[in-house]
Amino acid sequence: MYRRNKIIIPLFILPALILYITFMVYPIFWTVFVSLFKWSGIQLGAMKFQGLSNYIKLFTTPMFYRVLKNTGILMLFSVFVRIPIGVVLSVVLYKAFRGYKFFRSIYFFPVVISSASIALMFSLIYSPSMGIINITLEKLGLGSLSRIWLADPKVVIYAAIAPITWQYIGLMMFLSLTGFQSISEEIFEAAEMDGAVGWKKLRYIMLPLNWDAIQVCIIISVIGSLRSFDHVYILTGGGPNHASEILGIYLYKQAFTVFHFGYASSIATFILVFGFLFSVIFKKYFSVTY
Repeated sequence: MYRRNKIIIPLFILPALILYITFMVYPIFWTVFVSLFKWSGIQLGAMKFQGLSNYIKLFTTPMFYRVLKNTGILMLFSVFVRIPIGVVLSVVLYKAFRGYKFFRSIYFFPVVISSASIALMFSLIYSPSMGIINITLEKLGLGSLSRIWLADPKVVIYAAIAPITWQYIGLMMFLSLTGFQSISEEIFEAAEMDGAVGWKKLRYIMLPLNWDAIQVCIIISVIGSLRSFDHVYILTGGGPNHASEILGIYLYKQAFTVFHFGYASSIATFILVFGFLFSVIFKKYFSVTY
C-alpha cells in the first residue's frame, strides 16, 4: 500500500507541478535572464548581452526614483490607511449583532468588483464638471478647493491611489476578522476576569494575538503596491508628466511603448527581489512568539 502511494501521489501532484513551473517558475528565471540583455522583445536572435548595464541604468535614472517615490506613497497609504480601517471594521464586526453578516458582505463587496470598474467609477467621481467631489465642495461654499483632480500634479498621485486603498479595505477586514475568530473565547473570558475590558482588551489581548493576521495584511499590501497597475493606468496613464506613474506603469511603458524589454525585465526583477526581501526581513524581525 505504501509503495503504491509513493507512485500515485507524485502522479496526482505532477500536473499542478508542471503548470506551476511553466507559468510561475520559468517566467521568473526568463525575466532575470532577459534583464541581462538589450532586446526589443521581437527577435530572440537580436538579443545583445549587456551584463548589469540595465541595472546600472535603472539605479542611475532620475525617473526611476520619481516612480519609486510614487510607489512608496501607495505603500504608505496601503499600510497606514487601508489596514487600520480594515482592523477597526473587523473589531466592530467581530461580535454578532443584528445584521452583522450583511455589513460584512457590504464591506467585502468592492474586493470582488473588477479593478477596471472601480477605476471608471472614480473617474466619474473626479470629473471636474459633474463629479461628486467638486459638486459637494461647491454646495458647501468651498469651491476654491475644487480642481481637476486627475490633471493636477500636486494631488493626482493621491487621487489615483485612493481607489486602490478603498477597494481592498474589505480584504484587510476579512483577514483581520479571521484572525480574531481564531482566538479562543476562553482567553477573552480570562482577560475580562482580570479586568481587561474595552480598550485594554483590544490593546493587550486582541491586537497582539491577531498580529499574525495583521502581518499577512502588511505583506500583501506592500507586495500589492509593487504590482499595482490597472487602477492608475486607467485613471491617468501615469500622467500628467509622470506625476502618478508607479512601478507597474513604468515597467509596462518600457516594455510595450518603447520596447526596451531588457530594461523592463530589470524593473520586474527589482520588484521581485524587493518583495521577497521585504517579506523575509519583515517575518524575521517582526514575528511574535508566544
